[in-house]
Amino acid sequence: MDYSFSPGLYDEIRIIHLEIYSDYNYILKFNWYKKYRDNEALDENNSKNYRQETVFNDFLPNRLKENLETLLSFHYFEIKTFYPPLTEEEKKQ
Repeated sequence: MDYSFSPGLYDEIRIIHLEIYSDYNYILKFNWYKKYRDNEALDENNSKNYRQETVFNDFLPNRLKENLETLLSFHYFEIKTFYPPLTEEEKKQ
């Protein structure tokens, strides 16, 4: 199972990516960066240091594994995405 989410360019977290494998091992990655604040000067030589990645790699806890197995056991199971309509102000928030 593979899931990605990107809140856009508004938040410090840029991408959340989750991969769950058949042995229930998972990798969860957060790509984020520290935003420059109003009183900070942009240091182009050092700007890549503001980009960060945090990675978690482990096995799913038993309860999550059991829930996922239950979902996968349904014959017509499929994951769908729902994005409610947002105003421009809500997108910025």
